[in-house]
Amino acid sequence: MDPNYQELRRQADRLFHRFNDCVDDKNATRQLQEELRDVVEDFEMNKKPRSIDDRIKQVLQKLEELKDGDGQSIDHGDIDELHDGYEDLREDLRKLPNY
Repeated sequence: MDPNYQELRRQADRLFHRFNDCVDDKNATRQLQEELRDVVEDFEMNKKPRSIDDRIKQVLQKLEELKDGDGQSIDHGDIDELHDGYEDLREDLRKLPNY
């Protein structure tokens, strides 16, 4: 794995596990869970930073949709925390020399 991606991958993995800890209804959030796992895998596969950035944008959009939804599967405070974490990940990703 590209050394520049190692820390970002760890950060994405922590966010993935944080999401799993927060979710009350795993079935209702299965698609989002898969997207979050794909972010981690994109780092593992050394995908281009802009491709990973696009996937993170999709995750952020789905988090917003989840927040606007029924609110039963995950607490709004947890969604905000995850959203901030993925925004920070995007910011760090944009600092890579090959972005």
